[in-house]
Amino acid sequence: MEPNKKTSSKCGDVLHKGSSVLSFISLLLIVGLFLRMESINKKTEMNELRVSEVESRGEIGSPQTTGHKNEMETPEGKWKTILPN
Repeated sequence: MEPNKKTSSKCGDVLHKGSSVLSFISLLLIVGLFLRMESINKKTEMNELRVSEVESRGEIGSPQTTGHKNEMETPEGKWKTILPN
């Protein structure tokens, strides 16, 4: 009975170590995912600030002042041309 107990204890040690390694890797992946989400959030906020600055300066021309025809698809699936006022 002694050899079986040693084998099962070795197997238990290996499983315990493997479980610990997998837990550590999963924690690292969670931290990495959180950091990635935070960096994307900061980039999005910076882009929103840039857009709001440009809009507040009035650098974006309104469709009426550009002189271009705007087209949009109607619910019926046909294209409708909207002429600027």
